[in-house]
Amino acid sequence: MTQYLKVGVAATIMFGPFVDKTDGVTLKTDGTTITDIDHATTGIFLSKNGGTAAVRHQSVTASEASAYGMMAVILDTTDTATVGRLDVLFAKAATYLPVFKTFMVVPANVYDSLITGANWLPVTGLQADFSISGATLTVNKQDGSTPQFTKTITSQAGAAPIIGLDT
Repeated sequence: MTQYLKVGVAATIMFGPFVDKTDGVTLKTDGTTITDIDHATTGIFLSKNGGTAAVRHQSVTASEASAYGMMAVILDTTDTATVGRLDVLFAKAATYLPVFKTFMVVPANVYDSLITGANWLPVTGLQADFSISGATLTVNKQDGSTPQFTKTITSQAGAAPIIGLDT
């Protein structure tokens, strides 16, 4: 199941399990594992949207061992700065079986809507952005400043303010 991260926000992820390569079952949760995954040049790598994997951001906060071979790993705001798929990868063939996990980094309003319930999720890109000047209604494109179209407003004294648009 895909887990979601909020774009540009630091997050602690559970990463693992780390398993000894010799027998494929012995869980690794010692200090050496933490040193290995937090190494500045050979530690955890990230691939953003299928791009070339690169070591995670250099201001690494120390990871912590958890239970069952899992590690609590902090991804900082640079690590989560790109919307889309984020593959977290680690390989040290001499010691561990490869470990990887995939996340989906989503815009703040999507995360707040789907995960925390603190926001409404717009279901259309056709949110009205318009202005009225005299008898002209101008509807803007999604950028909020470029007119998409204009219409002449037809009104009638004593009636609703706008009764129709020319076609």
